[in-house]
Amino acid sequence: MVEMRRHGAGSASPLSGKFVVSALPPGESAVQSSSPSIKVVIEGEEIHEIDGRPYVVRPGQMLLVDRGAPSRATVRRNQQTLGLCVYLPWRGDDGFDPNLLLPRAILQATDSNPLGRLIADYAARLHRAPGDAQLPAAMMAQVNASLDGVLSSAGQSIGALEVKKASTRQEIYHRLEIARALLHENIDRAVPLDELARTAGLSGFHLTRYFAAAYGAPPARYHRTLRLDRAAQRLRCTNLAITEVALDAGYAELSAFTHAFRREFGCPPTAIERPRTRLS
Repeated sequence: MVEMRRHGAGSASPLSGKFVVSALPPGESAVQSSSPSIKVVIEGEEIHEIDGRPYVVRPGQMLLVDRGAPSRATVRRNQQTLGLCVYLPWRGDDGFDPNLLLPRAILQATDSNPLGRLIADYAARLHRAPGDAQLPAAMMAQVNASLDGVLSSAGQSIGALEVKKASTRQEIYHRLEIARALLHENIDRAVPLDELARTAGLSGFHLTRYFAAAYGAPPARYHRTLRLDRAAQRLRCTNLAITEVALDAGYAELSAFTHAFRREFGCPPTAIERPRTRLS
């Protein structure tokens, strides 16, 4: 079920779940859901206050919220947001798996997992063509099924943090996800550690240590892999010059890009098979 909503917020359709396409004006909206939900913003900025904590959702981010007490969504003055909220089908008493020690709300980069990309792409499609609001049941089933993998991955990342207190681990994970979102938003440049640390509200030392524990690599290496993966994709799918691809990946020198590319993939950029140019 897809619902177009131009103001306010919706409550879940508990049995089948639904997508609510939103265009929110400035102001506040109460949000109540009896099942988990996922929120993405494709234009503007929304502030969701959940259990007394604000979560700022911007384009390129998604907010996963477990069922529970009502929350509040705020759009600042002189702004309007476009987004999509997915209310997942009700599954009895199931919410986020308590064994994973997850917080009630998790903010992630939509580009960090297939579920985020799926929902963000669908949100953009609905806003481009609002009359095309037919949602196959398979789409909701795919979203619902993908959620478990995202939550499991988040639980593993939280569990990998060597901190005794569960609430502290959750807080550190929240800050790490803010840092990771910044890396996904800026894959056309190198992000200095001090900028990343300020954004996350952690020292550079602790950010590097916890980030590596949660995601398997320190921030610089994680970000380099993101940038080079996109560069390799662009080489495979476009006829852009290698120097242009290098610049788009944040490398001012072709030699530095070639060295990093070879170290990442075991071959130079010139070894990537390029699309054939059509003859006119």
